[in-house]
Amino acid sequence: MASETPRTDDTLLSRVECKYLVRRDQVDGIREYIQPFVHRDRFARGHADGRYPISSLYLDSPEMSLYQSTARGLKNRFKLRVRTYSDKPSDQAFFEVKKRMNGIVYKFREAVSRSTATELLDRSTLEVPQDTDLSKFISLRDLHGAEPVMRVKYKREAFVSQSADPVRITFDDDLEGAVTVDSDIKHEGGDWITVPMKHVILELKFTNLFPSWVGKMVNEFQLERTSVPKYVLCVEEANRLGAMRMVI
Repeated sequence: MASETPRTDDTLLSRVECKYLVRRDQVDGIREYIQPFVHRDRFARGHADGRYPISSLYLDSPEMSLYQSTARGLKNRFKLRVRTYSDKPSDQAFFEVKKRMNGIVYKFREAVSRSTATELLDRSTLEVPQDTDLSKFISLRDLHGAEPVMRVKYKREAFVSQSADPVRITFDDDLEGAVTVDSDIKHEGGDWITVPMKHVILELKFTNLFPSWVGKMVNEFQLERTSVPKYVLCVEEANRLGAMRMVI
């Protein structure tokens, strides 16, 4: 069932994450500032503007406990999501567990075919190998009775450090959400709701300490760290518009 395609992308599986809301008139300047230190990540290939789509189907418990833990800023929490980068039948789906513990983010991620993803989301009797990232996802899903709740999609422009320092910088924009209570992982189709945002989300991901040029960038553009959980934003906008089927 598991694919031979690498189960990870360029992202760091154990890292510190810092998020910032960046004014749109700052993006070009930041991009120019970091240019000597980074290159685009591999998912940008084939996209003229360097931006590529990401869509994630989030699962949650009947009580929306995973949403609540993020919305309340609990120190230790996790998310369950199935991520895709296109609707091509040949492209894989990534089952991800994203845990935050004591300020450190741990990401467990495994790729499967789209047909396998659908079967797993429909709770088929497929056997999952033990002690894998996929089995971690299934165990947490079953423990919390989690089911599909919301698709979240956006456009990402991502850069990774040219040096040995593992640093990743991303710009996320065009955030949308679609209430989804089945195994639909497509980017298209469904009632997508635009989440109004005046800013672009900048995410800085690194292990241990970031290099000096990153600190200078933060100071140069007077960036202030904040919390910007995309899943929470999409759930709250859908709830505000009366599109959610549950009370949060």
